[in-house]
Amino acid sequence: ERLAGLEATLRASVPEAELADQLQRTKEARAEHAQATACAQEAGKEMEALRVKIQEAECLLKDRESALVEREKEVSNLHDTFSQQQADHARALSMQEQQKTEMENACALASAEQQQLEAELRGTLTE
Repeated sequence: ERLAGLEATLRASVPEAELADQLQRTKEARAEHAQATACAQEAGKEMEALRVKIQEAECLLKDRESALVEREKEVSNLHDTFSQQQADHARALSMQEQQKTEMENACALASAEQQQLEAELRGTLTE
């Protein structure tokens, strides 16, 4: 009853054409609101999908960073090994050179001793 009374009062105070116009604007506003709500929901879904993609990209980046750190450690270890091998090789060459010099000196000494013995032998034979 009360609603009917309010409706009657409203009809009496507002012309029918104006009511129809307000009703049309209300329908349009509701439709725009529904469309905006649907757009907002779609945007929310898209933002969530982007957030998930960002998280996946961050995880992938962390994995790649970890792999890079491991690779850098491997390269550092290889460099250290190579440097050690170079030092070992240099020491071995130095020792070889030292042994060669010692052998040459020993050969020269043996040759000199042989010449001296030969000279002594000749001297003994001629006497």
